Amino acid sequence: MTLLYRLLAPLLLFSLVLAGCDSGGGVPDDLGDSTSVGFVESAATLVEGEDETYALEITVDDPGFEEARLNLSVNSSQSTAALGDDATGLTGDTTVAFPRSATSGGTVSIPLTIVDEPVDSTGFLEDTESLAFTLSPADTLAPEIDGGASSFTLTIEEDDEPLTTQEARARSTGSRAVVDGIVTRVDGDGAYVQDSEGALYAFDGDFGAQVGDEVRVDGPTAFFSGLFQLEDVSGGRLTEVLSSGNTLPTPNTISLGEVTDNGEEYESELIRVENFAIDDGGDQQFQAGTNYTITNSSGELVLRIPGGSELEGEDIPERANFQGVLGQFNDFGDPDDNTGYQLLGLESEDLEPVVNLASVDFSDDQLDPMTAYSVASDQDWGTSSEGDPPNAPYAVANGFGADEASNDWLISPALDFTNVENETLRFINAKGFNDSGRRGLQVKVSTDYDGNGNPTNFTWADVSDQVNFSEGDFNFVGSGAVDLSGFQGSEVYVAFQYQSTGPSDAAAWQVDNIVVSGQPAN
Repeated sequence: MTLLYRLLAPLLLFSLVLAGCDSGGGVPDDLGDSTSVGFVESAATLVEGEDETYALEITVDDPGFEEARLNLSVNSSQSTAALGDDATGLTGDTTVAFPRSATSGGTVSIPLTIVDEPVDSTGFLEDTESLAFTLSPADTLAPEIDGGASSFTLTIEEDDEPLTTQEARARSTGSRAVVDGIVTRVDGDGAYVQDSEGALYAFDGDFGAQVGDEVRVDGPTAFFSGLFQLEDVSGGRLTEVLSSGNTLPTPNTISLGEVTDNGEEYESELIRVENFAIDDGGDQQFQAGTNYTITNSSGELVLRIPGGSELEGEDIPERANFQGVLGQFNDFGDPDDNTGYQLLGLESEDLEPVVNLASVDFSDDQLDPMTAYSVASDQDWGTSSEGDPPNAPYAVANGFGADEASNDWLISPALDFTNVENETLRFINAKGFNDSGRRGLQVKVSTDYDGNGNPTNFTWADVSDQVNFSEGDFNFVGSGAVDLSGFQGSEVYVAFQYQSTGPSDAAAWQVDNIVVSGQPAN
């Protein structure tokens, strides 16, 4: 027994060494009996600009006693992304090696960095892309490739958002821009598209967008007679109608003077301009392709009736409100020439006939046709030309230095509301000085005033809560539209009541450009 044990002991020890080094029963300088490698994951998705890196991991099972080598390559036929452009960390096909010291379950990790491509003329709003990787033997001493883990696909989702209209406007001429917005008006050659920051003209509307559609328009930037636009949008790769029946943006209410002075700020946007006279030029009905001069106290502009307008053939009103898009045609083609702005009458609803019931600008430095009535104090409503036009002369009340606290009224003539509807009051106002927290000016309406008596003996409804009042420093502001449609009758009066705390503590209030208007009743 002793001799046999001595003969078998070396053989038993050799067997234990092999088992301890390789559970698969291999021999030194060889792979294991069942050495295999594969990707840890078969797929992953990253978002460009959000996920910066990804660890591409390959694992080995039963590595044996030799370095295990294999090829990692990009399957270009299955990939839409490219190394270097969309992901870095690899420059091309490479050899991956597990060292002799590797243990079963060990991994090799290759960091991939996702490239956040900038918005440019070629790479903006790319489709979702992918990189397909495969494993293959590197040489005759290569491990078996796990068939179920021999490929990996990295999906890269774009994080780029469409440009805003203002971002598109900031791009150089000819640069590609992709913009989302609501179609506000359509003409024969394109559509006006507006988002929360502005608007633009999308030229070539063969993609069939209609008013109320949310669209994505894709095209190069350009100018035509001063008007910024995206050209050839029907040929844009990403141009499409996203949804339909959307609510249109609320138009900004601005004056003719604001259009003249700051038209570029509102170009191609929906705007509202109220109460202007129309010079018909001898036409009784609107003619297509014709410009009509419009005026009011704030300035002068052009109302354009383009070809195909729904207003063609409609009777021309003496006065109107406009709610539509602002176009531009300056004849010069210079994008920096901010002239030639036009109100574009495209739809029948773009113009609302207006009846002026009262229009007072105190231009003759007289209160007429307004009437002043002083309930208290010797400082009554009057007029002043202090300051520069366009707001001088104006009506003013100031109780400073009066014999007592002021209660003074400025009252309109009787207004006939019987044949109009949607009546509104608009005016401008300015405040100077302060009066112990008192605003000092109220706007009131009466349907029982007798036209000449003490107004405090009659019923007045206070509509001041609808008014935008000046904050001070004698800065004129627009009142906004004060709704008077709740008052009906042949004798409706509008009054401005001025009050002060006392002779030495009084604000000054200036009022001008008082207009009461409505629409002809149906």
